[in-house]
Amino acid sequence: MTNDEVKEAVATALADDGRMSVEALSRLLGLTSAVVRKAMTALHSEGIAVRAVVHPAVLGLPECAHLRLRVDGPLGHVLDALCARPEVPFVSHVAGGHTLSAEIRVADRPTLATVVAAIAALPGVAGVDLDEYLDIVRDASLDLLRPDAPQPLDDIDRTLVTELQADGRRSFAAMGEQVGLTTASTRSRVLRLIEMGALRIGVRRQPGPGTVQVGYRLSAPGTRAATLAVLRELPDMSYLALTTGSADFVGTLTCASPGDASRALTALRAVPGVRALQSWTHLDVVKETYA
Repeated sequence: MTNDEVKEAVATALADDGRMSVEALSRLLGLTSAVVRKAMTALHSEGIAVRAVVHPAVLGLPECAHLRLRVDGPLGHVLDALCARPEVPFVSHVAGGHTLSAEIRVADRPTLATVVAAIAALPGVAGVDLDEYLDIVRDASLDLLRPDAPQPLDDIDRTLVTELQADGRRSFAAMGEQVGLTTASTRSRVLRLIEMGALRIGVRRQPGPGTVQVGYRLSAPGTRAATLAVLRELPDMSYLALTTGSADFVGTLTCASPGDASRALTALRAVPGVRALQSWTHLDVVKETYA
């Protein structure tokens, strides 16, 4: 295999199991440990990392929504206010129909209403359109499963989740030392979190210099389940949420070039049942933190 083929093979394997050991990767791919380590170093230098992705319901934040803001005048004050809010983990300056995109994650609907009202009242905000989520089914290109009855996380669990969000391959020993547990106990806790569906650990590809991220919302009247099955299979689908209201889905396509983005949108329009597709381009992701 060429170097690029080796890197892609390692990345694909880590997408299935982000904590697979170098030795296990070597056996799976038929490569030496030295070759695997070299490929992993190269992937890291290219902005490809292994990190945990967590369903917000697990963190006690089951109520989520996507906001489309129209802003009159300078953006600075509005951006500062949005980025300062802990309930808003994502803020992006966009082109196409509105000015800013933002996401809210909170514990309950009254809090969601309060936060939306506060944002709508910001000076310069001319309008806010809301898509309330029913569920988030994909994040950072990893499929998520909303636990039927999320078990409350204690402080140790939350610390472990935060550490794995930063580095999905951090050793059990290092995490155990931080939280005051033995390596075995730390391993047991992390495996429990994975088995209960609290988190997924896999490859997260950071957008490169030429990457184009396109947001969209669409309706699929009467075909939601069938449309979801097709959307999950689209290769550029990095984020996908089921919504209620005037749209059935909100998501993000992450593409290598403008041409690829055009082809991805064309493929999206061709999905049976898709109606009323609206799209926008992310010009500058100002805030993105889900830890």
